[in-house]
Amino acid sequence: MQKVLHGPRAAELIPTAERLCKAHVLMRQWREAREALSFVFELVCERHGREHREAARVADVLKSLDKYAGPESAEELAN
Repeated sequence: MQKVLHGPRAAELIPTAERLCKAHVLMRQWREAREALSFVFELVCERHGREHREAARVADVLKSLDKYAGPESAEELAN
C-alpha cells in the first residue's frame, strides 16, 4: 500500500520494511527477513550514502541476522 501511496523507493517504506524484517525473524523466516532488511539498506544508501551512520547500523543488523540465523539457515540465505 505504501509503495502505491508514496512510490516504490520512498523513505516512508524504511520503517515498514524494518518492522516486516522483525516479524519474519520472529517466525524464523530468514530469507524473507534478509530480503526486507536488504531493501532497507538499499533505500538508506540511496538517500544518505553508504558512509552514513544509518547505513552502518543497518549493515550491522544484516550481519547479526546472518549470525543468528544459524548454520542450518546459511544455505537458505545463500540461495
